[in-house]
Amino acid sequence: MKKVPEDKLKALKDQGFCLFDWQQDLKSKELILQERIKSSEMKSEKKKRLQVLFRILGTQYKEALNNRKEREAKNEQDKNEKKEEKKDEENKVVKTARLHDEIVDTLCERDEWSNYVLTFDNILKMIAIFLKIRTNFPVILMGETGCGKTSLIKCLGHAANVKLNAIDVHGGFGRDEIRKVIKDCSDQVLANGQDLWLFLDEVNTSPDIGWFKELICDHSLDGVKISSQIKVIAACNPYRQRKVQVKVNKHINTDDPLNQWVYRVFPLCDTMKEYIWPFGQLSLLDEKQYIWAMTKQMKENFDPTSIAYKEIERWETVIAENISKSQQFLHKVLANEAIVSLRDVSRCLKFFYWLMQQENVAAKTKVSWTERALNIALSLSYYFRLSETQRKDYSQLISSSRKPLFSDMVNEEIARLSECFEELPQVAFHTILKENIFVLFFCIVTTTPLILVGQPGTSKTLSLQIMLKTLSYHNIQNFHQKLKRNSFQFCVKPLHCVSFQCTRNCKPSAIKETWDKAERYISNKTMMTMLLFDEIGLAEQSNYNPLKILHQLLEHPKIAFVGISNWTLDAAKMNRMVMHSIPAMSRKDLEDTAKSIFGKVDKHKNPSFIKDIEKLVQIYEKITQHKTNAFKPNGNKHFFGIRDFYALVKHQSINKAQSTSLEGYLRNFGGFEKSKSSEQLRKILVEVLNMQYLDISEQFKLWTPVRCVQSNVTRKAILDNNSLQMYRHCMVISEEHYSWQLLLDYGILNYDHIFLFGRCFPHDIYSNITNYNHLNKIIDCMDTGKTVVLNNLNDIYESLYDMLNQRYQQRPSGLFFLVLQSFFYNNNR
Repeated sequence: MKKVPEDKLKALKDQGFCLFDWQQDLKSKELILQERIKSSEMKSEKKKRLQVLFRILGTQYKEALNNRKEREAKNEQDKNEKKEEKKDEENKVVKTARLHDEIVDTLCERDEWSNYVLTFDNILKMIAIFLKIRTNFPVILMGETGCGKTSLIKCLGHAANVKLNAIDVHGGFGRDEIRKVIKDCSDQVLANGQDLWLFLDEVNTSPDIGWFKELICDHSLDGVKISSQIKVIAACNPYRQRKVQVKVNKHINTDDPLNQWVYRVFPLCDTMKEYIWPFGQLSLLDEKQYIWAMTKQMKENFDPTSIAYKEIERWETVIAENISKSQQFLHKVLANEAIVSLRDVSRCLKFFYWLMQQENVAAKTKVSWTERALNIALSLSYYFRLSETQRKDYSQLISSSRKPLFSDMVNEEIARLSECFEELPQVAFHTILKENIFVLFFCIVTTTPLILVGQPGTSKTLSLQIMLKTLSYHNIQNFHQKLKRNSFQFCVKPLHCVSFQCTRNCKPSAIKETWDKAERYISNKTMMTMLLFDEIGLAEQSNYNPLKILHQLLEHPKIAFVGISNWTLDAAKMNRMVMHSIPAMSRKDLEDTAKSIFGKVDKHKNPSFIKDIEKLVQIYEKITQHKTNAFKPNGNKHFFGIRDFYALVKHQSINKAQSTSLEGYLRNFGGFEKSKSSEQLRKILVEVLNMQYLDISEQFKLWTPVRCVQSNVTRKAILDNNSLQMYRHCMVISEEHYSWQLLLDYGILNYDHIFLFGRCFPHDIYSNITNYNHLNKIIDCMDTGKTVVLNNLNDIYESLYDMLNQRYQQRPSGLFFLVLQSFFYNNNR
């Protein structure tokens, strides 16, 4: 197209015509045409492969129509015979041909299947499975989570044009549920008169594995044969042992015997093992094909004339290659610990797509917005789930030879975003807290499921409190202004949180009820909804296997989901969520936290307080990293944790006048009278505090465990800002069942305090009424400021985690939130 002369352009403009850049418009049209050609070629290749699959499966309706027309042309003399019957037959063939087009459109055009790459390996698997189904041979697919078992069966069902009922089996799915499913399938077969495929996904997560064996292998239920038109297909995860070094990965619960397995599944019956079909994993080439296809599909969601589309097209190769590198790296370093699949690719592209939808603010930064968005997406999907050593290797891999390093750019993004959040009193924004907030924010705004995994005291709950406070209705406008100042142009709605406290007695029905409750808030378009599962690791140990119900809920969630756990879950659950593996706090983080606590409390900092902090950190590190088992009673490696350090710092910051006293150390790290730990603690204090051994021994005699408990219960302090500083809740571990009586005799407790005892009667053990009564009494004590003593109430301790994590704050009226003076529970051993 020729360029319009300038004089004619000026004349047209004078006449009031709306002009545009003809050359730029031509380039845009050519760009759109090229992309349509590329997309058309990919879809054309996929349609050809579908034609091959249809021909083998017997669903090639167009070919049947063409053959019919050829036969009619050769036998023209029989044209008038049985005219009406032929016409009906031809109409039937035409209808089936239209149905064929609908199947092709479904598998090529719909968003659900547009990214599905029909490789020749998938075609061969489909053919083999279809032949087994047609000959009524039992089919049990075994493969790792995310390897494509479910997608392949659903795609095969579309290609074969059969009705497919997919059932997600879980721990609460037993014989009664099986009977209901078979009854529904039988009713459908009787109504339609056509074959029906019943797909039982993750069948070995149910304890009633024997009933599934009868259904799959014997094709019967309760000894009665089911209809031959019901074809049963099953899929399961392997019963494979986890090969991981606990020293390397500290987020493994060694106390749980089932945690030694990669998947929390039951072993298959011997008969079922004969029909296992090893599904295998995606090859490196197939995985790359999927990554390229998914990247192109993500790009096509943008307008071809938009800036974001052009930027993605320029970075398309880099995006696909970096994701492919990340997949290969995690396949290698996380083998036998976690499973990496195409779900990780999908989440990474989801983060990148959301970020590219935001307004471009790259002009204020040295790095382009596209590169920043890619770095954030890669970090959320891959970087934060690695250990410290693995993070360094991953950063070198992604950075290659360019500078700055990938890790440096991610840390810059973390620092920039953390400046936008509200600070709480006596809270230090150390590295771990900033990382938690960074991951939480992007997972919440993109409704991507997340699990925070870290040891107690690694600011998991605190980061959520900061998130909820910052994204509240009152602070959201201020948050938007801070985002703009820090080169983020995000439009974020206020956040509403629905909490669920997990315990070892959780059931699937309770989880589903809470999920439905949270989803009802979606109708309010003015806010975001988040479902929080606190201590989700406890629910995994439930005999009812309740978390299996999350498998289907987390595939395409409409609400944000956050789980908090002290250890990793099984691979099938972890693969459906973004995992943030929280590292241990470094010495610098410990010192920064202590300085923040000291600084908030003491406005007149004395010159020696920095040295005091260094000594506190040294003592904590020597205790927690001690090579012997002196500080690991009963083999508990994490008996002392970061919360003990926080409590020690708070005590020392308030009681500076007693700097020579060892009360704070013995409160938080003592209590082991006449034991190895007591002697080792003496040696550590002598070494770090430069005190005489005899002086320390005198302090140990003065501050006995009983006196430490009494001081903790009876004392309280008012800080400079008039906020109430409460001491720690006490746990008394005793070999005697009357330890509470000893506390009464010593005068630590009195009969005005509330005592709640656990009972051993069967009615009380198997009834929740007693637990509800105890919880209501505890709530009443919290409201009235009374001391409550719990003895052998193991069933409700887990329900109190959220209460124990609360930070005491003052109401505007002058009253205090959660004014529980002290909380005991006695665990007899």
